[in-house]
Amino acid sequence: MTANTTVSNATIALKENSLIRWSAILLWASVATLCIGLYLVSIGADYNEYATICDGAWQINSGCSTYSMASVEAEVLNSWGFSLEQYALYMTSIGVLAPSVYFILGFLIIWRMGITPIGLTVSLALIVSPFSIYASGRIWADMHPILSFLGVIAVLLTNLIQGTFLLVIPNGRFSPSWARYAWMLFIVDLVALTLYINGFITLPEPLSTIVPAVAVGFVLLEIAFQVYRYRYDSTPAERQQTKWIALGVGAYLSSIFLWVLTWANALGLEAGGTRLVIIIIATHIIYTLLAMLPIGITIAILRYRLWDVDVIIRRTLIYSVVSLLLALTYFAIVLTTQTLLSSFIPEDNTLLIVGSTLAVAALFNPLQQRVQRVIDRLFYRKRYDSNLTLEQFSEKIRDAIAPQQISHQVMQTIEKTLQPEHIGLWIVEPQNDKP
Repeated sequence: MTANTTVSNATIALKENSLIRWSAILLWASVATLCIGLYLVSIGADYNEYATICDGAWQINSGCSTYSMASVEAEVLNSWGFSLEQYALYMTSIGVLAPSVYFILGFLIIWRMGITPIGLTVSLALIVSPFSIYASGRIWADMHPILSFLGVIAVLLTNLIQGTFLLVIPNGRFSPSWARYAWMLFIVDLVALTLYINGFITLPEPLSTIVPAVAVGFVLLEIAFQVYRYRYDSTPAERQQTKWIALGVGAYLSSIFLWVLTWANALGLEAGGTRLVIIIIATHIIYTLLAMLPIGITIAILRYRLWDVDVIIRRTLIYSVVSLLLALTYFAIVLTTQTLLSSFIPEDNTLLIVGSTLAVAALFNPLQQRVQRVIDRLFYRKRYDSNLTLEQFSEKIRDAIAPQQISHQVMQTIEKTLQPEHIGLWIVEPQNDKP
């Protein structure tokens, strides 16, 4: 029995067997209700953290809660005319928007696809994601003893659902077939790791090191499985779906990187107004990037043919690289000029800033074209070769006058581009109808 047959049988069972159908609906509703409920409880805790002042805030292992604020930033906020409570309410409200996208799109998928294996799996994976991303790391026992048990159950379920989802997406089957054994090992490791982290069990050495390492290894293995599936076991439609999901995962990973730079203060910013502004701006960008993951998954499942994802990925690569290079160029110009001419001009000279900005603006078009050629050559070789061939053909044909020259260039270009076994050009001579 093939994997496709198994998926088809599961779909038939959900449609024809009422016991299986209602059991699946009850399980889906129970897990969704648990994760949504715990996430809603965590919103109040988020507000309390935002409204807390702690002078070690926005530092790793500082002893402060994640969203607390240093007293210096609180004074800056007060000088802007905002209270700490207003700031906490605003940041909490912003934080609810991205999870709302997950919930809305999760319910949209179950509504559009119905009670099917792929509909139940994908929708539940989206619905439980806000709990996994925003609330799974909380110490639930500090809120209420009952929440400790429920929180551990929710963490287990969400990690299991998301791990399984990323393993079988986009067609609902394991690829390669032996990936199911890695999935079984993942379940055992996940249970042991969750219970160990939450203090329900103790693990002796070397298990206390091996169990977390296996979890990390499984994540890397999932990526390898998806690469294998994409290259050897996917239809063209499934490859398009994988690209949309990869785009969303890339945005999600970018949000984590930005969080480390800002909220974890990997940039080493001093406490003050500048850091507060950077944190607020970065928070908006982070939540926007987080919302792209469910959008990418939803398009992959429902409307993957609506847009050409290759164009989006290509332009994202181009403009990301160009933006980074322009930013580095701008800082290099400013720092070099200030170092060489520090005795002649002040550091905050307006003319220097304007001149640097104009220089960067002048570099945009040539730099964008150069980066586009490099990216096309590295990642879109067929498109690059086709465009290059057409450009060369246009230049040669522009100077050709005799029909023999034109026909020769046409045949040469076709042979170079398509590489056919045989090639011929039929030229119809004009008929002379005059008597």
